Amino acid sequence: MHNASIFRTIFSALLMTIIAVACSSSSILIPVTRPAEINLKGFDKIAIGEIRGRGSRQLSDELTIALFESQKFEVLDRQHLDRVLAEHKLSLSGLMDESTAVKMGQLIGTAALIFGNITEYDYSEQLKHKDDTDKKSGKTTRRYERKGTAKVTATLQVVDLSTGKIIAISKLDKAKSASKRSSGQKPAKIDRNRLFSQCRENIVQRFMRKIAPYTEKVSVSFATDDKMPELKQGYNMAKIGNWQAATESFQAAVAKYKYGKVPVDKAYYDLGLAYMYTDRFDEARQNFKMAYKIRAEGKYERALKKLQQRIEEKRRLQEQL
Repeated sequence: MHNASIFRTIFSALLMTIIAVACSSSSILIPVTRPAEINLKGFDKIAIGEIRGRGSRQLSDELTIALFESQKFEVLDRQHLDRVLAEHKLSLSGLMDESTAVKMGQLIGTAALIFGNITEYDYSEQLKHKDDTDKKSGKTTRRYERKGTAKVTATLQVVDLSTGKIIAISKLDKAKSASKRSSGQKPAKIDRNRLFSQCRENIVQRFMRKIAPYTEKVSVSFATDDKMPELKQGYNMAKIGNWQAATESFQAAVAKYKYGKVPVDKAYYDLGLAYMYTDRFDEARQNFKMAYKIRAEGKYERALKKLQQRIEEKRRLQEQL
């Protein structure tokens, strides 16, 4: 009994430690604008040229919508463009020599053209079954599983209309699967069109990230401490997007506790985060360094590295806008 009591005591202590660690930080999703992988500044106009292969019509339409919704480019109407070029005996094909490109540039102006080729547009399906026999009744039930997989591979390239030269080229592929199970009879068919649509959506999204700035939400963890309620207040303000109030709460924590017995590395860290995500990078660096000076934790070192990444991304983003 004595050993059991000791075990319960140790288990309870470990459980409380785990709970305390889990509650020591709070995460929020913050929208961050990322720069495109390729700088297309100066190319205000863009058009979809020839995309070949199965599924090319759907991919062209979805890519056109994504380009329009990005609000980064003036998307040229393909039908109107074809009519204008036909009058001059030109076409938007992937094969252009320098003289053809110059003629197109004179007609259309500075623009980028997207060409592509879908090399894989396949669907495969497997139907498996397994017989299970109930030991008591002796009844055998056949259990089925149907699994379908769609895979799309596309090569997309961006061409400078004025020179005919390739600016960028990317090979993108995506596979999506779905399963259905049933007992006693075969499962219904898999919706292959939906899987193909998901593959194309992924390819379009990844390609758009290469050519246009995009916004995504990143998870950011703030430190909290029951001895410093200002940190929780600041976190709550950051959670609703009130960064000024959040910054003021973190500043209050630093000022209140930095000469006391409570280590204020968490306060400096949270203040650094608030500065970093409001693009006040010098202040962010100073506070991360103060946090690391008080307590040399890997979290604070990683924050300094992430800050440098943010600075570089901001620089590239400004170049593209």
